[in-house]
Amino acid sequence: MWGASYVGATQLLAGRRASATPGKGIFVMVTASDYHENWTYQGGAFQQWFDESWTSGLAEDTMRRKTIGSAGALQWSKTMPLANYPVIAPGDPKSVAPYFEDWLAHPNYDEYWKQWSHRSRFIAASISRCFILEAWYDIFLGGTLRNYVGLKAGAAITFRARTSAS
Repeated sequence: MWGASYVGATQLLAGRRASATPGKGIFVMVTASDYHENWTYQGGAFQQWFDESWTSGLAEDTMRRKTIGSAGALQWSKTMPLANYPVIAPGDPKSVAPYFEDWLAHPNYDEYWKQWSHRSRFIAASISRCFILEAWYDIFLGGTLRNYVGLKAGAAITFRARTSAS
């Protein structure tokens, strides 16, 4: 498997499962070690621009999927008065991104965040090979370094260090 950011984090979640296929590898790029610190919060502060821009993009996709098949003249042909014809039925706006309110309700690193944290579960990882790529000034640099150190110390993973001179 390979992927960056959220997709990289989901690879680490999959690697924690005992049922993960041994002998397979992952290529994790620019991702955090948990979704609380250095993702949703930074030093205790809600990362407003990052969180809202990410949520807006996800909500747009969720809204598109919710409205597919919910529009059609036949579906609402008997709607009266005609001015009430809904065109599409998007549903409750809060149902598009309910997780956003969860993030706000959990400003501290608590059980809500721990269930998805990688940093406390590296030892359970069942990944045999891992390639980690990070950019020096990336928002997830701290998490990537924690992922590397934690995976190297706690999991049966083969690491091969390479430098630009290799």
